[in-house]
Amino acid sequence: MGIKMFSRGRVAIVILSVLILIIAFLVWRIIQQDERNTPITLAEPPIFESKAEQKLFYFTRKHMASPECGIHTNYLANADKTKGHAVISESVGLLLKYAVASHNKALFDQQVTLLKHRFVEGDFIAWIYPRTSHNTVNSSVDDLRIIEALIDGAQIFNNEQANDLGLRLARGLLATNSDGKWLFDYADKKKQQVAPTVQIRYANLSALEKLADRIPEYVPIYEQMKKLLEQAEQTNGLYALAYLPKERTYVQDPALQAIAVSTNMSEQIITALYAEKAGISTIHMRKRLADSLQQTGKLFATVDKQSGNMKSDIESPAVYALAAMLFTESDQRSLAVQCLTRLAELQVSSQSYDDAPTDIRKQAVQFEGGYLDVYTLQAFSFDQLESLLAMRIGGGNSE
Repeated sequence: MGIKMFSRGRVAIVILSVLILIIAFLVWRIIQQDERNTPITLAEPPIFESKAEQKLFYFTRKHMASPECGIHTNYLANADKTKGHAVISESVGLLLKYAVASHNKALFDQQVTLLKHRFVEGDFIAWIYPRTSHNTVNSSVDDLRIIEALIDGAQIFNNEQANDLGLRLARGLLATNSDGKWLFDYADKKKQQVAPTVQIRYANLSALEKLADRIPEYVPIYEQMKKLLEQAEQTNGLYALAYLPKERTYVQDPALQAIAVSTNMSEQIITALYAEKAGISTIHMRKRLADSLQQTGKLFATVDKQSGNMKSDIESPAVYALAAMLFTESDQRSLAVQCLTRLAELQVSSQSYDDAPTDIRKQAVQFEGGYLDVYTLQAFSFDQLESLLAMRIGGGNSE
């Protein structure tokens, strides 16, 4: 009888212990989930380089940031994920770069947390959050931006964990996107499919060189991408769109029966910026930009793919931001300042809408400092984040 009672007592103790462990685990998960879902504020830098940067940061924090400090691709919710209310890996990388440039440790830590909780799956960076049917797809250009920022931030903030994360993700990128010689544009981890192309604007040689110094498998990739970028400029001064390694040829434009080029000026300047940082001549692109600034005082969003000349229609904040960074990198300070000045002029200013209808005036006041169309309320993350980065790197718009 005593033995039976003792056995029953032990069983009861075991069951009670298991229940306590289960309850403790559930409480921990609830607390963890609450912490993830609790809105946090985008951490501002210790100082701002200019009033324009400060206004833009406050606009971005108030109107573009998610509760977890991601940046929505658009102010408006939209069915198109790349133009709607999702958060993409591109924005995480740009904010990490801004955090590094502004020595903003709190912002850096926020973005690392967001990256780990919402984008990283094993050693793979999904390109979008919330999850979609495409959440098993990555983007090598965005991954490289993130990885480079993690490595740079690790040095500035003495954060060894960020460095380890960057190198782990870099090895994961090799496993999914590389054949040992090339780093392809994207990979679908679930379908085990890889893009056939290597876009020229993905040639982030600065990031690849850092990885080649740390991971030997990146050496041939860095060498191939550098060679590709050195040869990518066409006779009209624009960069080729993409290369097909298996065919050993560039993507062709069937209408022109020539090598295809991007008509997006932001993409062209991004490519030039990567080239300039790698010591590859960008004289033709910089001359085109300088000539346009001298002749019209402006830069434009699109370019004619045949002549290489910019089309005088739409201005883009991102174009001015990227051009400012290109001129800063090439030590052409006066041209960088001209771009930064125009960048500040394009920000929403309530004073510019004094004669507008009442509802438009109210919206101008509400969205002061941002890059937003007060009539349609369209505002894109790329414009805000590239401009923040340019204002920081350019050091304001004073000579």
